[in-house]
Amino acid sequence: AKANQPQNAEVLFKMGYTMSQLERYDEALEYFEDSLEYDDQNPFTYLEISKIYKKMGDDEKAKVYYKKGVELDEDIANI
Repeated sequence: AKANQPQNAEVLFKMGYTMSQLERYDEALEYFEDSLEYDDQNPFTYLEISKIYKKMGDDEKAKVYYKKGVELDEDIANI
């Protein structure tokens, strides 16, 4: 999918989410960061990155990304 649509933020987000579910966190972060290059207004991307950093034990980065997501959509704080 990435080869066919390398600039599609949604495809990149879904690849990141899939890698995250497989606990391949480094790859997931790469996909999420790529996704942000094309759509930096998706609060769910920031939330997913935050979750990964939390799982990896980096609470500071987790907070930074969480705050960015909440800034874009306050309702995300309830998720």
